[in-house]
Amino acid sequence: NQANVADYENDPLMGFVFTNNGFATLFSLVKRANQRNWYQAIPKELPILIISGAEDPVGDFSKGPAKIQKQLKHAGFQHVTLRLFPTLRHEILLETEKATVFQEIGHWLTDLTK
Repeated sequence: NQANVADYENDPLMGFVFTNNGFATLFSLVKRANQRNWYQAIPKELPILIISGAEDPVGDFSKGPAKIQKQLKHAGFQHVTLRLFPTLRHEILLETEKATVFQEIGHWLTDLTK
């Protein structure tokens, strides 16, 4: 979304230098998220929606989210939904098609209450 890129580039609060503490916190989170059985503290009956842009290189172009869904189902999670958005990349809630993403989240939440 080119408008978002322009907004980012013109925002005086963006483009800052990441601090050492920022890197340490980020790497700590990445380490925890990549540990075996990272999901152990999550109740297995909790509904989980995994959403991603299918063109997101961070998610290895859909392979990462699909792997997470498979892990959770194999671990006994009962309600795991994966929704990939074919033309979207990483920031799916900021893309021009964000209304579709929000609508999908809304449908998923509505279905939970039925």
